[in-house]
Amino acid sequence: MPGLIGMTCGTEAPDACAAAVTRMRGLMTHPRFGEVDAAWNDRLVAAARVHTGRLAGPTQPASRHGLVGWLDGEIVNARGLVPGEPGAEPGDAGVLLELLARDDPGAALRAADGSFAGAVYEPGTGVVRLVSDRFGLRPLYWLVHRDRLVWASTLAALLALPGFIPRIAQRTVDEFLTCGHPVGDHTLFEGVRLLDSGTVLTFGQRGEVSLERYWWWDRVRPAGASRLDEAADELGRRLRRAVEERAPADQRVGVSLSGGLDSRALLAAVPERPILPAVTFGRAGCVDVAIAAKVAALKGAVHHVAPLTQRGWLAPRLEGVWWTDGQFNIVNMHGIEAADVYREVCDAHLDGYGGDFILGGMYMGDSDTWGRFSPELVARRMKAPPGSFGPLAPWDALDRSDYYLIENRARRMNNAGTRVMQGLVQERKPLLDGDVVEFALGLPDAWRANGRLYRRMLLRAFPEYYRRIPWASIGVPISWPRGVRRIGKTYHRRDRRGDGTMRAFGLPGRYYVRYADYAAWLRLPPARGFIESLLRAPDALYPEYTSRSDVLRLWDEHLAGADRAVEVGRRLTLEIWLQQVFAERLRPWSEPTEELR
Repeated sequence: MPGLIGMTCGTEAPDACAAAVTRMRGLMTHPRFGEVDAAWNDRLVAAARVHTGRLAGPTQPASRHGLVGWLDGEIVNARGLVPGEPGAEPGDAGVLLELLARDDPGAALRAADGSFAGAVYEPGTGVVRLVSDRFGLRPLYWLVHRDRLVWASTLAALLALPGFIPRIAQRTVDEFLTCGHPVGDHTLFEGVRLLDSGTVLTFGQRGEVSLERYWWWDRVRPAGASRLDEAADELGRRLRRAVEERAPADQRVGVSLSGGLDSRALLAAVPERPILPAVTFGRAGCVDVAIAAKVAALKGAVHHVAPLTQRGWLAPRLEGVWWTDGQFNIVNMHGIEAADVYREVCDAHLDGYGGDFILGGMYMGDSDTWGRFSPELVARRMKAPPGSFGPLAPWDALDRSDYYLIENRARRMNNAGTRVMQGLVQERKPLLDGDVVEFALGLPDAWRANGRLYRRMLLRAFPEYYRRIPWASIGVPISWPRGVRRIGKTYHRRDRRGDGTMRAFGLPGRYYVRYADYAAWLRLPPARGFIESLLRAPDALYPEYTSRSDVLRLWDEHLAGADRAVEVGRRLTLEIWLQQVFAERLRPWSEPTEELR
């Protein structure tokens, strides 16, 4: 999995630190897709980088202005921030060093767009800085271990850290089983934290740690648009620029295309090019694949479908648990089956992450929650009791609930789903472009709520992609008037047959409503036997952290016909990860289990 690994040496011998970093790097390197830069060290710091080999830029570390640095991901507007000298592009790690060397590094970092995490070392002083992008899209974990700063882009890498004894954080287990994700900077390892979004962590000469936000939600300002149509048109222009910046003509760029709204907008906004691959995953006969095929044909894109099947969905996801640090439900890892397709057709892909909760306002709630922070709304969305999320005073001052939900539920759960993709090709999220986000969030709540602004923008900017082609979620086009759209949505739901099929207006025939049927697939071979062998095993590890009887009750209820797929999936994920960590089973380098062969 691409990312960074490193540590300060303290009193440890530099060679021993370099050897530890090399071992840690091994636990982060995908057996098929991972490539590495050579481990680097001096007497104070040892560090390395893992990457996909796709658009990875110059070998790292970079060195500029007396600084040494590594960067995971990319700064998409790097050339605009730091023009390269003739014949010598600084590379994105070099750009990060340039930004941190400026008189006001916070302002410089706020201008950087993209998905990245960085580590920067100042050899003259021994000071180390860790940096996250403004939305924290690339995970970077850190801890102080034996008076030394240690960082890694996966929790798994820490298992090779000398003297590190993994202890499971019970609070985070409870958060994962209840909410589906950790909260804040929590991780499943005690003492290990996730670097906050938009943050620079500084580890000083005396071993002190300081954290400084260079960007947070309080920097969003009113956008100033006077009419909804005016705002929709400006938003459309900004989205086109964001896509164009992330889809240069000299790179093989594809689009992850579903039957939804977000990815369709990205496909529509890509400038014309000879070959544009679009990749869709789903079971045969599902509405997502049918809609994606229609949209791809309209664009003239080459459509590739990676099938999800009863027999093939689970096995690839065992390694997905490892790469997502045991913090992402195995039943939600859609798309991992398409690994070989992505690697074959593109070097970078555009992901529709963010459209629903940034532009569509899905976390805003009803009008009585607008303009204030609502712990009750947060609790409902997080599906956890009020008061279980720690101090909320900083969020209360923002007067918006969806900022908290974006920072937590979206970043810690939805974004984890894109983590697997980051291990295949360069992954880009145009809908989280800084100019797009700050403009959208600066508009009146009444415009953004319930997708009003978003639908208006899509219909005005890309009318041929939305007026007649249905949205998979409701089975009708978003151009339909609100009342008629509701009738169509109701019909769409009631028209579902016992086999889970329905009609979508604008498409002939009947289609499966869902692109996967995990509820059924969990009850069928090969998944059923595998789950039985894990959850009922006398030496299962999960009972140390959650009730065995509760887990087996959920599993038995699911087998009896109730839909407990989400709850069972979380507990299955936990057991797989515990086996990977403590028993060294089911890791990416392991032989396939007998049940899943």
